Amino acid sequence: MTDKISARVHVLLAQNSPQAIVIRRGPSKQVAVIGWDRSDDSFTVGQWLKGRIYPRRCDISSDGSHWIYFAMDKHSQTYTVVAKVPSQSNRFLFKKLCVERRRFVCIR
Repeated sequence: MTDKISARVHVLLAQNSPQAIVIRRGPSKQVAVIGWDRSDDSFTVGQWLKGRIYPRRCDISSDGSHWIYFAMDKHSQTYTVVAKVPSQSNRFLFKKLCVERRRFVCIR
């Protein structure tokens, strides 16, 4: 008998905004990023990544407009990205920068 492994879901909530990020991992080695507007319970599917996003090394800005994540692609390259919610398209890309989970502060 083969046991099916369900998708793993992690949620990042913005502190001063109804915005949130849902990180869905699964099927194997694929991740989806979904924007969640908690004011009207609407969801916006961002993008799928063939690789891995490490949810404990991610955070969302307090106003819910940007997020930072640490990822590894299918070629085992690691990078840290600052992107608009719910996209994974980078505004700032830092290759091989390893960061531990910290609070993300958006400076205007």
